Amino acid sequence: DSNTFSRITSEVSYLATCHVVPEFQVFENKKYKQKFEITSMFRNLLGLAAHRDMLSLLDAFYVE
Repeated sequence: DSNTFSRITSEVSYLATCHVVPEFQVFENKKYKQKFEITSMFRNLLGLAAHRDMLSLLDAFYVE
């Protein structure tokens, strides 16, 4: 279904641009000289990975 594909694509984009990349950029710049929420960073990273896997499965399914 294209709605499923669209939703997963949007979620990958959202997590990458609004959470994962910005959080790791700040962490890279400030290192440990900041207060950061490791649980949130890990949750967002796992969420991004899971959505990327779902996107790969959808791509494989629709190609065949």
